[in-house]
Amino acid sequence: MDGALPRARHDDNIKFNFLADSAAAHMAAAYGALDVLRYLRTQNADFSLENQKKMTPLAVAKQIGEEDATALLEAFAEGKSGDEIGLGKDLDMSDEDDEATQDGAEEDAAASARSAAGAQAAAQPAAIEVS
Repeated sequence: MDGALPRARHDDNIKFNFLADSAAAHMAAAYGALDVLRYLRTQNADFSLENQKKMTPLAVAKQIGEEDATALLEAFAEGKSGDEIGLGKDLDMSDEDDEATQDGAEEDAAASARSAAGAQAAAQPAAIEVS
């Protein structure tokens, strides 16, 4: 075979066996690649195309559990843009970290002030008692 990898057979135990002979949309759906799905839509990709296992990209996304890809493909099927799907999901929009950082900064400032006051007191000469 001149170093070429053998093609997987249908009976091989492959995790994503149902992706055999899939189109780019199927792969993007399987991996939750929303930007790729959006790009494919701008190129008029056919999201109703079935792979060898008779699965559409939407069916692939559902089987794997890619919720955002499922929602996006469903939006496409309804004629919607789906622009809001998957955006900001990984961003922490809470201010809990900001409050913790602010509290920590206040504690650091107080510790610095105590340290500076202690250093200033240590720098003054000790009082001498005269009897």
